[in-house]
Amino acid sequence: MLSKYPFGIYKSIFIFDIKSWYMKSILLKLDDKLFEETDQQVKAEKTSRSNYIKTAIAQYNAWQKKKALEEQIAREVQLLNQYDPHRELNEEFEAASLTDLKNYSDE
Repeated sequence: MLSKYPFGIYKSIFIFDIKSWYMKSILLKLDDKLFEETDQQVKAEKTSRSNYIKTAIAQYNAWQKKKALEEQIAREVQLLNQYDPHRELNEEFEAASLTDLKNYSDE
């Protein structure tokens, strides 16, 4: 956008999104089949490739975090089984962990 000063002098006004200023770029190489599948989905969802890939990465990261949390809970349950043969603490812990996992999944 240009704003006009007196005597026909123009000044440039640049408006940009601060968030995009700090974003990082990556180079991504895809085989032809994956590229075509991605392009079909992008067109169907009427979004940009960049937005589609950012969304996919965010969902994959969330899935990885959930998977790591599930594995941690399984290890802790095994430890409880070793040290709590009567399963008093284990049942309480499993109920609390499953509730926490469900709340984490809903976020």
